[in-house]
Amino acid sequence: MHRHLFHTIAGATLLTNAAAHAGKAPDYGFDWVTIGAPGNRGVIASEVPMGTHLVGMGAVDRRYRMTRTEVTHTQYFEFVQAYAPYVNDNFAGAPQFHGGSGLFVGFDGNGVPQYQFNANNPNIASRIAWEYAARFVNWLHSGKASEQAAFESGVYDIALIDQGPDSVATRAPGARFWIPSQDEWAKAVHYDPDRYGEGQEGYWLYPYSSDTAPVPGPPGSGAQTNAGNLWGAPGTMPVGQYPDADSPWGLLDASGGARESLDDAWVFGDVVVLRPVAGSALGGPHQNNDRLDVWGAGFETSSIYGLRLASAIPGPGACPLLAALLVCAGRRRR
Repeated sequence: MHRHLFHTIAGATLLTNAAAHAGKAPDYGFDWVTIGAPGNRGVIASEVPMGTHLVGMGAVDRRYRMTRTEVTHTQYFEFVQAYAPYVNDNFAGAPQFHGGSGLFVGFDGNGVPQYQFNANNPNIASRIAWEYAARFVNWLHSGKASEQAAFESGVYDIALIDQGPDSVATRAPGARFWIPSQDEWAKAVHYDPDRYGEGQEGYWLYPYSSDTAPVPGPPGSGAQTNAGNLWGAPGTMPVGQYPDADSPWGLLDASGGARESLDDAWVFGDVVVLRPVAGSALGGPHQNNDRLDVWGAGFETSSIYGLRLASAIPGPGACPLLAALLVCAGRRRR
C-alpha cells in the first residue's frame, strides 16, 4: 500500500509517505536500532506546546530500523566512489555530493572524477544534499549495483527532483532503505512506550528522554550535546561522543552532530519544494532546534545536511523444506 498524506503548515502543503516496506535489508556495516511498538499513538497537544499543528505526528504502524548515529565519512565514501562515473562535472568537487568524505583530486584519463578519502575526519557526520541522500539509499536498495539506474530509482525517482510541486520524488513501496519521514524520526527520537509509567506511552520534548534542553559542552564534562554556539565547539567531532544522552530507543546525536534530512516534502505555492530537517548541529543553536515541535527545511539540490538512514526489518530466514523441518521445529520448542 502506498498513500500520500497532506497537511497544511504555515501556508505550505506537507506531502509525506506511508508505504509498505520490503524485508531482508542487509546491515551493510551500519549500527542499526530497531524501533518497535507498531501502532503507537501520535503526539498530543500537551506534548508539543509550541506546535499544536503537529498533533498526531510520530504515529507509525510498523517496526523499522534507524542507524544509531548519522552516516559518517567512512560509511559514505564507498558511495562517492561508486557514483563518481555518473556525477555531473559541475558537482564533482561540490560538498553537496561528496559531503566532505572525499577530497576531489581531479579527473582520470576517462574523465571520471577521482577522490582521496578524508582520513583526517573519518567518523564525523557527512553533510550532503537531499538529492544525493536519495541516490545513496537507491544504491543501497539495489544491493550496491554499479549500473547508473541503481542510483536513479528504486526508492526515489531522481528525475522528479527539482521539477516543481507537480512532480515530487516520494518513497516507493517495497523500499529496503530510505530517508526517514517526520513521523519515523519523531518516534525514534522522542517517543517512549513508558513515558508516563510502565506501558503508558508518550513523547519527550527533547531527544534524550527529558523535557529539559540538553546541556552543551565537550564530551566527558557532564555535557549532553556538542550543539550550542556559546561553549567554543571545535570545527569537527566524531559521532557518538555522548553515549549517555540517547533517545528512548538508543539513538545518539539527535542533538548535535548535523541537522538531519527527512523525506517528506513541503510544497509552497506552485514553485518551491523544500524537505524538512530535524535536530541541531555541532556548534549551532540547539534549544529550539532540538525540540519535538520545531522543524527546519532545505532545498533538494543545494542545502547540505546530515543523514540518518532508515531500513526495513530483515525478514526471518526460511527453513528449507524436508531436511530442515525438524530443525525448525526444535528451535521453536527451545
